[in-house]
Amino acid sequence: MTFEEQIKIYHGANIIGGLHGGGLTNILFMNPGTKLLEVRRENDNLNNCYYTLASELGINYYYVNSKSQGDDLYVSDTIINLIDLENLLIKVTS
Repeated sequence: MTFEEQIKIYHGANIIGGLHGGGLTNILFMNPGTKLLEVRRENDNLNNCYYTLASELGINYYYVNSKSQGDDLYVSDTIINLIDLENLLIKVTS
């Protein structure tokens, strides 16, 4: 996907969701009042950059915790409790 296509998608979206990582930086192109859903690693109280950025941009921020299998912070499987995710999606879309 080109950079221009990414901008168009984020700018036109009402809700964007994704794993914590560099791709969420594109929230810079979201409109105020839209919603960001971040999947973040359980017990990670240090990486609050997308919460801070969303707050500054007027974007409504939501998150769901995930568990990781393995000790590598950057390369591991992500496990999301589907009930937690479903409850959050209901909250975000209501």
